[in-house]
Amino acid sequence: MMEHRLSRRVDIAISAGLRFADGTAVMGLATNISTGGVFVTTSVHLAKHHYADLVMRVVTPRGEPTLRMSALVVHRHSSGIGLMFRRLDEQAMQTLSWLVAFLSGQPQHAPRPAREAARLTT
Repeated sequence: MMEHRLSRRVDIAISAGLRFADGTAVMGLATNISTGGVFVTTSVHLAKHHYADLVMRVVTPRGEPTLRMSALVVHRHSSGIGLMFRRLDEQAMQTLSWLVAFLSGQPQHAPRPAREAARLTT
């Protein structure tokens, strides 16, 4: 299978809320993430091309932003769904960039304080 991702994915474990256009809301666990998308383990089974609003809270050295992101289901698996982000605001992009740099072991790209100060909310 050909890899189509434009940005590096890193493993995580963050609670993620999903709301779909039909009003269905479910909780899941984001298990890997990049600045371009996320995989969420969940029991919901949707076909590709459904839109979802994704909510995650990330604890960083700069605070605890609640990220609200619009996403498109681009693949599904028996354990969950792969989402591609749409329209990220500046806060979401900065937080995701920091998170990916931090978790990929590139502290030179993560804002200070030191890496050990970060926690992920599960």
